[in-house]
Amino acid sequence: MARALLLGERIDKPTYQFLETISEGNSAETYKCWHEIFNRPVVQKTVSLLGLPDALALSEPGLLNKIKNDHLVQVWEAQWTPGLPRNLKCITFTMPFYADGSLHSVLEARGELSLYQGMGIARQLLTALHYLHVEQRILHRDIKPGNVFLDDDFSSAYLGDLGNAARMDELDEADGNGGTRLYRPPELAVQRYGVAGDIYSAGFTLLELFGGPLDYAILDNVDITNRLNRGQRAVADRHFRLGPVIPTKLERLVLEMASRSVARRPRSAAAALRALQQIGYVDWQPADASGRREGFWPPAEPKIALAVEERTIRSGRDAGRVEISVLHRKVQSTEWRRISVLSKRVAPGDRRARRGVYDAIVAFCANRWPVR
Repeated sequence: MARALLLGERIDKPTYQFLETISEGNSAETYKCWHEIFNRPVVQKTVSLLGLPDALALSEPGLLNKIKNDHLVQVWEAQWTPGLPRNLKCITFTMPFYADGSLHSVLEARGELSLYQGMGIARQLLTALHYLHVEQRILHRDIKPGNVFLDDDFSSAYLGDLGNAARMDELDEADGNGGTRLYRPPELAVQRYGVAGDIYSAGFTLLELFGGPLDYAILDNVDITNRLNRGQRAVADRHFRLGPVIPTKLERLVLEMASRSVARRPRSAAAALRALQQIGYVDWQPADASGRREGFWPPAEPKIALAVEERTIRSGRDAGRVEISVLHRKVQSTEWRRISVLSKRVAPGDRRARRGVYDAIVAFCANRWPVR
């Protein structure tokens, strides 16, 4: 798809000035531009809606400008893309520019976010999804990390790219057209798209949010297509697991959302959001080069700093096992103290035992320093 930008109503004095290419692909292109009147950067995204007759951008384009929620990307303008044949059904949308980029680009660059940041993003994503499903009766149909945009140092999240979204019919369904294969719900091999499909794609997105991005280089597109045609998830079950710092209840929720079985998934975004908000956690930060990981309790207003250190035991009857030490201090102090009751020796690679330590830390904090 050749670059075809919106310039504005006056060719002699363009409203938009091209700044840089954000991404280019076979079905979509995204560019950063400068809005001369608003005096701010914006994003222009050109998408082809060929084969998507029920997409809002074609069926109800005026609605895209009316859908407003604190956690949805607002569409400022939509036009047929200049310079391209109308039968290609290419539309260019103008939207706000979010300085932190997409969740996909952030995870690719950083690997992981703090747990507090991740929980905030998850909460805002589910809030936006609830609004679409309940207040607008709209199915997004393309939820993925690349369509979640971040701002304000990762504290604000916005679900975008509603061009492929569709109205629910009287059965609360829509055709399973479009979307990104990796995040497509497996049931589309035998049935139409429903709320459960958006829940699945959101769950897959949270899987990467809390577990880090998949290694896309090793994924095989033919294998993904074959798996989806057989009614399986796009990738093997081994990809559906999270690291030990993720609370057991959070992993369970994410895996239920991304379950192969529609019946096992939360029935709504609101149900998933309620479950998310009931999960206690420590705000673990990304580990440093030595593997030491620090965190804060309580996450919203930290008063206690915690640290988890691991070392391999070199001698004695436990030689080869890993000693996990847990320490704490007040945030205004520099003196670390060991929490002996939480320290443990585990076998190398014992993910369950490691998670047990992190779950025990949350329970210990909730009991020792309860949140009022």
